[in-house]
Amino acid sequence: MEMGKTNCSPVSTACHNDNIFTLMADFALLLGNGINNISNDKSWERLLLNIINFMGINDKITSIRSKPFPLLYEEIFLRSLTGVSYPEKKLKEYIAQQVSQIEYNAIHTRIMNSSCRDILTTNYDYSLQKSIGCHERGLKNMGYVLEKTYSIFRHNKAGPIRIWHIHGECNAPQSITLGYEHYGGYLQQIRNYAASGSYYETIGKKILPLIRRLDYDELYIRSWIDIFFTKNIHIVGLSLDTSEIDLWWLLTFRARTTFRKPGKVANKVYYYCPSEYVQASAEKLQLLEANGVEVVTVKGKHDSNYYNKVIDIIEGK
Repeated sequence: MEMGKTNCSPVSTACHNDNIFTLMADFALLLGNGINNISNDKSWERLLLNIINFMGINDKITSIRSKPFPLLYEEIFLRSLTGVSYPEKKLKEYIAQQVSQIEYNAIHTRIMNSSCRDILTTNYDYSLQKSIGCHERGLKNMGYVLEKTYSIFRHNKAGPIRIWHIHGECNAPQSITLGYEHYGGYLQQIRNYAASGSYYETIGKKILPLIRRLDYDELYIRSWIDIFFTKNIHIVGLSLDTSEIDLWWLLTFRARTTFRKPGKVANKVYYYCPSEYVQASAEKLQLLEANGVEVVTVKGKHDSNYYNKVIDIIEGK
């Protein structure tokens, strides 16, 4: 793919033609912040300290390392209400501005030049898109349903690749998933889409729950959640700690569905873990295996060599 010749400016209106969302017989990646950290000095700890300073509450929060991030975010927001008061919108805009400064590296470029056509990411930034010449101002939300707060359908296109920002994106700061208030509402949306069905006023109809649509011979892809049940998923660079309640719920729901509907969930989910962290992550890896996730141990740690090995393994499957 040549630099500068990528289609990064699709129309901003959502397309409601179901035929466009047909199932493709390939795999998908679920990427976390690990790929950003290879050559990035903007660690989450540094970002959190910047946020605390921005909110003017340095004297009220003296410890951050052992606090789950969603609860720490709530603490930052709630404590700020008693001091220098900033609306949450301004806080999320500041976070989006900070995160948007993350630069891409060679791993982003290699991923975007791989055979993958659907990338799910918990990252808010556009390092992947920028690695092939896209500018963030040209990226439009192409979701089947246009959302302001949540990200069931949220995605944009960079060349032939759909990138699903499942925890929100910098261009829409209110969509950035932070804090238990946002996580709780998002989990409700995810559960409705997967288990009970949802009605959307903007398109004037109800979408049947995924668990019923699995009985169809062909399942249209409207959301990243559909992909999670139909394509092989390779989870890379994502710590997946237990505060990620949306993803853990979806993994358990998928595992239960494999028993409720034998043969209807035929895809596989792989979780890649550097050998250096296997011992420290033993309990989490056991939980993943119990939920039908295949753990793939790769020699190394979170650096370029490790991620190149992982991509080699994925493309060889």
